[in-house]
Amino acid sequence: MTSFKKTIDDLNNSAIIDIFETHYLKGHMSPISLDEIPAMAMEQFEGYSSRFIPPYSYVERNFERSFSINDDTKMTTYVVTQNKKYTDAEISFIEKQIYLFATDQGDVTLHSEIRFNITSEDRFFKDKPFVGYSGCESNFYYSDDVLQKVWLSLGVEQVKVMNALSHAFFGLPIHSDTLLCAHEEPLWEELLRRGDIQSYIEGEKKSDEGKLRYVFNDSPKLYKHDRN
Repeated sequence: MTSFKKTIDDLNNSAIIDIFETHYLKGHMSPISLDEIPAMAMEQFEGYSSRFIPPYSYVERNFERSFSINDDTKMTTYVVTQNKKYTDAEISFIEKQIYLFATDQGDVTLHSEIRFNITSEDRFFKDKPFVGYSGCESNFYYSDDVLQKVWLSLGVEQVKVMNALSHAFFGLPIHSDTLLCAHEEPLWEELLRRGDIQSYIEGEKKSDEGKLRYVFNDSPKLYKHDRN
């Protein structure tokens, strides 16, 4: 099996795919060009790409690598990566980001974001890639109960895909944020119920104390959140 490294820049596509498929046995990952990504997925990626940066810093199609993932859920997931630089008068830092867009070519789409601040020494960010957001949309009317079941099934798999991508690109398991949307909480609760993840309390500042986070169990060396 390919050895683990800390960043995507150290690995070629074959190594990335090897590590991903080791951590997500249900899926097959392939490199693709940006031109092979559907317009609706690219629109979502550009939306993520343009957030939180000045308009003059935004560049279209500013993505380093792109892939597709096919698995037994019959969803196709499109993936792009980006090195995103944030700069203002007081702070400058770089995040490695991964954007996902999954579709069944029908009425359900999922879109998600992985964030990894590689320059911060803050306990929240250091060595902790995390799910910035994950959501579901449907062009077909479902009852709330049915939509919740669809989202729980597909959303849990999407978080597993994100964990495998985190291993492939960063050599680290993925964490949750401390602020979860109401629709995201059931995904992590279900993964905890299955024993796929563990919970811990984040924060070394008083303002952060008591904030719950989750992390996957399947790191080759289990992540310790008090690690230096």
